Amino acid sequence: MLCLLALAAVTLAFRHRLFSEKTDVVRVAIVIPFHRSDALERLEHALRQWIEMPPCTASAASKSDKPHLFFNYAGNLELDEDVESHLAQLWAALPKQTRKCFYAPRTWSCKLSGAENVYPIGPCLQFHETFHRLRGLGFDHWLLYEPDVLPIRPGWGTRLIKLARENQDCRDWWQLGSTPMHHNKVDQLEVEGTKGIDFHLNGNSIYCVKSRDFDEYRDLVAKTYPALGCYVANIDDDLAGYDHALYRFRVRFENREYMQGKFSKFKDDTYIRNSGETPFFNSEDFRAENPQTMLVHSKYFYAGKKEQSFLNQKYLPHDLKPDITSIYSSALGRTPSASEFDFFSRVFQPFYDNFRVMSCLFDKTISLCKTGYIRDLMTESCGGRGTLSDLFSSLLEATLTGRFVTTLAVIPGPEVSTLMCQSTELQPEAVCSKDFLSEFTDVARSRRSAGSLLTYVRSHVESCTINESSQESFNRVLMGSYRFACDFVKLDYASDSLSCRIGKSQSTMQNPFRCAADISVNADKQLVC
Repeated sequence: MLCLLALAAVTLAFRHRLFSEKTDVVRVAIVIPFHRSDALERLEHALRQWIEMPPCTASAASKSDKPHLFFNYAGNLELDEDVESHLAQLWAALPKQTRKCFYAPRTWSCKLSGAENVYPIGPCLQFHETFHRLRGLGFDHWLLYEPDVLPIRPGWGTRLIKLARENQDCRDWWQLGSTPMHHNKVDQLEVEGTKGIDFHLNGNSIYCVKSRDFDEYRDLVAKTYPALGCYVANIDDDLAGYDHALYRFRVRFENREYMQGKFSKFKDDTYIRNSGETPFFNSEDFRAENPQTMLVHSKYFYAGKKEQSFLNQKYLPHDLKPDITSIYSSALGRTPSASEFDFFSRVFQPFYDNFRVMSCLFDKTISLCKTGYIRDLMTESCGGRGTLSDLFSSLLEATLTGRFVTTLAVIPGPEVSTLMCQSTELQPEAVCSKDFLSEFTDVARSRRSAGSLLTYVRSHVESCTINESSQESFNRVLMGSYRFACDFVKLDYASDSLSCRIGKSQSTMQNPFRCAADISVNADKQLVC
């Protein structure tokens, strides 16, 4: 679908002015793609960053070759008038000196359908249509600036103009951006027969418009990959977008001859860096360590506390192995098993700087059966910071975990997942009875000579699991949605592996307790986190 330009400001008079300017003046656009949720939440935060880190200096604000600003709306501004009104208010709230860094902002509506306005299809359609629109308006370059891009130095707009001027007629590069500065799942995956470090340039980049060779390149990508080059198949959706397709095409073995002399057209540059969603990014430290960087793409910086907590568990920025080992040694006189270490390494991330809080929370977990249930134990604080509700979805899950840790030296998995559906019927006190874990203890004893505790579970879907407990529990092995798809599940604590069998197909995942996201089964019947 072609996006329809919604502002009458783009007129013949505007185009005449563009082409009557001096030929050595580059025409550069900054394009901010956004959705309705972005307009009402992220955009305000993003634009406010321009006050502290203005796009230009006072002297540059008066020059004619300042960038043009476009807001690229995924929906239809004719129908969502409140979005355009809110956008105008955000712009008006910026200081005049900041607004003078740009020509008057313009908007267009992509009018994506509900089926199109999803990741990765929606952003891809907006991306490709931007080239079409800007070429028609006579622009040389454009910067894709998503609402989670963070300026860390003033003058980033002025520097953008300089980079474009140095690349007249796309002589040096087609795309100038950043490879990942963080560990990426693609690094461990085999994609299209290739396995290795991911060197794709993030979509938040500067693109050169006036290159027919680059037009041809994008057309070939659109013919090679599904949905007009918007999707790399057989990979996690987070890693399947148009920027990955642009990269995967050029590293394909069959394209090696075509790509001769073209790899340098995709430039990894310090102007913008891609920190992604990892929690390692600190703007002050990064600025000191990267004196040439102007912009950073950081999903983590703009994420809410709940999302940041999830990302901390996903990437584990703090090494808690010494602390967890010490806690286990003091409380239980042993070292943690693999499942225990992986689980507590994740849920203790928010308290990485306070050993006493982590130790208190662990003691509460393993002591629930001794404490009784007179008080509200889930919200009782440790050191004014952490509570059991920060670790577990319910008192039942906390009690189950404590019993497994003290009795079996593991974190509970799918063998007791159906018990979570009985939370209104099964009281936590029942978990503390002597006979409750006897069948699991017997399994442990029968396998101890081989050093293995194996649990086989037939999938059993309870109506409450996916709507309630699955969404809350940090234990994805216990409550993962994979259980709804697998005919049989095998959890091997000794090898720290989870296996799923669907018909004749079988998939195995190592270190399943490290998963911060839901463990599910993809279209290829493979376990994914």
